[in-house]
Amino acid sequence: MFVRRYISKHLDSNCYIAYNDKYTIVVDPTVSYEEIKKDIKGTLLGIFITHGHYDHFYELDSYLKNSDCKIYLHKNAIEKLENGYYNYSRMEGIRLEFILDNRFIIIKEGELLLEKLKVNIYEMPGHSNCSIIINIDDIIFTGDFLFKGSIGRTDLYTGNNTQMILSINRFKDNSLFNKYIDYYIYPGHGDFTTRNDEIKNNPYFN
Repeated sequence: MFVRRYISKHLDSNCYIAYNDKYTIVVDPTVSYEEIKKDIKGTLLGIFITHGHYDHFYELDSYLKNSDCKIYLHKNAIEKLENGYYNYSRMEGIRLEFILDNRFIIIKEGELLLEKLKVNIYEMPGHSNCSIIINIDDIIFTGDFLFKGSIGRTDLYTGNNTQMILSINRFKDNSLFNKYIDYYIYPGHGDFTTRNDEIKNNPYFN
């Protein structure tokens, strides 16, 4: 899979597409469908939301209006997409709130098969109780769970420092990610990194 990154003008949140010659998925629709549509390869299989803070689905409405693909999210993200206070958009005067229909698919930890594309979902609470990371081959999209040299804050709604520590320890455990020598990490904000670099250099991993 190849990865292309787009940076939202709002809070510099990252949007990614992962694609090959047959399939594309979108991770965190922070930029509009119109901006990425020229780069979609093959079939757009779905849109993944790593957690329910509004800056990570800032342009979701443009996808709902221009495509019929499914939106995949953790069950604990539902209340945040529905409530602008919980997703913090109202604090910015934006009020991003959605009525979820059958295009929204609740996912939990495990393997998800979209056509012939295997997507592994891992629950990593701490920044939010709906935080997931998305793994395809040697690629991991971490949302706001993990950044280059840092981690997501735990003082927001449903954040929990104890859960974050447990998630970090789980992420470090080689029994979870052992198929490849290293993994490319694409976070919700900032530049990409690798799992080995974070285990070695991230102060929160020590």
